[in-house]
Amino acid sequence: MITPKKLLKLARKWQKQATLSRKRGHFVVYSADQRRFVILIVYLQNKIFRELLSTAYHH
Repeated sequence: MITPKKLLKLARKWQKQATLSRKRGHFVVYSADQRRFVILIVYLQNKIFRELLSTAYHH
C-alpha cells in the first residue's frame, strides 16, 4: 500500500506534468486592437500562415 506522503508526491508530479502538457504547442499573437489569439505551433508549418504573420508584422 502507498503511504499518504508518497501518494501526495505522485499527485504533485502528475499535476505538474499535466500543466506542462497544456502549455506546450501554442504561442500567443496580439492584434493591433490588443486582442489576444492563442495559435497552435503546428500552424507555423503552413507557408500561407507564415506569410500572413510576416505581412502583419511588417505593417
